[in-house]
Amino acid sequence: MKLELGPGDLIDDASWTEVVIHDGQLIAAQAQRLELLESRLVKVDFSEGRLPAIRAVDVDFADCNLANVRTSDSSFRRVAFSHCKLTGFQASKTAFSDVTFRKCRMDLTMFAGVRFKNVTFDECVLREADFSDTSFDHVRFAGCDLGRSLFVRTHAQRSELRQCTLTELRGLSQLRGMAMEWSDILGNAEVFAAELGIEIITGSAG
Repeated sequence: MKLELGPGDLIDDASWTEVVIHDGQLIAAQAQRLELLESRLVKVDFSEGRLPAIRAVDVDFADCNLANVRTSDSSFRRVAFSHCKLTGFQASKTAFSDVTFRKCRMDLTMFAGVRFKNVTFDECVLREADFSDTSFDHVRFAGCDLGRSLFVRTHAQRSELRQCTLTELRGLSQLRGMAMEWSDILGNAEVFAAELGIEIITGSAG
């Protein structure tokens, strides 16, 4: 089923199953609960929305705008975000399971108390993202920009960082449990040295 949505069309307790939505304009929409099942959303604009209690299962978001959306106590399972804008996206006490973010703009995102399990961030911009009180289980960051992102009281297991930019990453010591390739460790030696307060000697001993 194909839906055409505009401002004001999103209502509380909305439930959409097996729908395809193209070019929906839901800017600053508000709904206490939203359920999305087995659906595909393309170029839908949710920006500035207040959408607590989202439940999304088997959903594809493509070229969607979720900038500055706020959600909490939500659940995303078997969901794919591709080429989406999530700048300023705020999620708290939310679970992401079997989720992929591919080539998404995710700077200034806030994931307070979020649980990530079997999640992949592939070539995403995550500059100044806040991962405070976040848990990672089987999470993979590949080719992402994590510059100035924040890791505080995070817990990671069976997770990895591959070919990521870590410039000025805050809370580097909180990445215990993350795996990295040796080439990535060497490439980020200055970042690790700065975190440990080690001064790098550039001249030869004389």
